[in-house]
Amino acid sequence: MKCSELFKERKVFSLEIFPPKPDAPEDTIYKTLDGLSFVKPDFISVTYGAAGGNNCGKTIQIASDVKHRYGIESVAHLPGINLTREDARMILEGLKAQGIENILALRGDVPEGETPRGEFKHADELITFIREHGDFDIIKARQKAIYEEDKNMPLRKSHENHSIIEMYEKYFGKPLSEKAH
Repeated sequence: MKCSELFKERKVFSLEIFPPKPDAPEDTIYKTLDGLSFVKPDFISVTYGAAGGNNCGKTIQIASDVKHRYGIESVAHLPGINLTREDARMILEGLKAQGIENILALRGDVPEGETPRGEFKHADELITFIREHGDFDIIKARQKAIYEEDKNMPLRKSHENHSIIEMYEKYFGKPLSEKAH
């Protein structure tokens, strides 16, 4: 299901997970997902890797597992800053093959001390490319600098000091056990 359909129906509650570093075991992700199954998020987004890293294989696999193993819609992050058009095309093919319909398109961070090596300098260029190469639901990410230029568009506040249950209860105004679809 495309996430845009979820937003038409009701308020949604999502989680975000980060693929482990290439040398770390992936079972940590799955143990965490097993432990959070009671939360029943509407979707889970899967990041690409810190600081523009190249961890797309794990992103695709984890997003697929979220969707197919856990029955939760997934959103794969796709930062364009270090992607060539061929890289992006191959990733989109991998996402299609796994049945992933949702992409969070963003420019991405430039790793400290590095020069971007990709062909997408801005998220809008990546979004155009994605639209030309598949029928994905695209969620657009904006950079803090853009928000700061437009004072009418406030930044979301960080929830990092709140538990998932606290955030859920504050957002929906009722205890987690009363979640109804």
